[in-house]
Amino acid sequence: MIRATLARAPLRTSRLLPVRCFAFASPLPKPGSPLPSPSDPEVHRGEIRKPSVEEAKAMPRYFCEMSNHQLLILAADGTEGAVRERMVRDVMATDEIDWDEASLVVDGMAEFNKSGDLLMRLPYQVGIFTAVSTGIGSIPMVFNLELASWFNNRYVTAEIPQPEDVNTWLEVGGWTWNWMEPVLGTASFTLLAFQFSRALLVHCRIKPYNDWILSMRANRLEKKYDHYTGMLVRQFSKAQPFMGR
Repeated sequence: MIRATLARAPLRTSRLLPVRCFAFASPLPKPGSPLPSPSDPEVHRGEIRKPSVEEAKAMPRYFCEMSNHQLLILAADGTEGAVRERMVRDVMATDEIDWDEASLVVDGMAEFNKSGDLLMRLPYQVGIFTAVSTGIGSIPMVFNLELASWFNNRYVTAEIPQPEDVNTWLEVGGWTWNWMEPVLGTASFTLLAFQFSRALLVHCRIKPYNDWILSMRANRLEKKYDHYTGMLVRQFSKAQPFMGR
C-alpha cells in the first residue's frame, strides 16, 4: 500500500536528501508505476557535486566583492554590511568616485547619523540600570534579616516578629512579604500593562519609541545628504543601531 501511494504521488525535487540523493540509471518510471527500491541494482547512490578549488577561490569573502543582485537580496533582509555596501555604490554612482573615496563618504554619513545618540540612549540606560538594581536589590530586601529590619524601622514600622520566628531566610521572607508583596505585585502589573499597550500600538501601526528614534535619524540623514538616493540613505540610517557599536 505504501509503494502504491508513493507511485501515485508526484515527484518533488525539493524532497531530495540534503547530503546524498538517489540517481536513476534508467529513465524515470511512468506515472502510475511503482518507484524502484533503493536496493534495486538499477538504482545507484550519486554523490552531490563538490566545489573545485577554483570555485572556492572565486567565492566572495567581503561585501565589496558581491554582485549588485546579491547585495540587494542581503540588504532587503536587513544585513548591515550589505546595506552599507549598497550605500557606498550609490555614492560611487552619484559622485563618480572610486570605492575608497565613497567608503570615506559613507563613514562620514555614519558619524553624522550617530550624532545625538547619547541623549537617545538615555531612556534605555536608565531602564537597564533601574531593572538590574531593583531586581538584584529585591533579593536581600526580602530574605536578609538585617536589611529587612533596617528598612522596616525606617519606612514600614511593622510589628517585629519574635527571634524564634525568623531563624531561617524563608521565615524572614514570610515576614517581609507582608510589605514587599504590594510593591512587587504593583510593579509587575505596571510592566504587564505597559507591555500590553505597546503590543496594541504595534498592531495599530503606531511607532513605539525605538521606531520613532530610527525614523527621526533617517529623516535627518536624508535631509543632510539629499543628493543621494533617499530610500537607500534611510535604510542605511536605520540599519545602524544606536545601542552598542
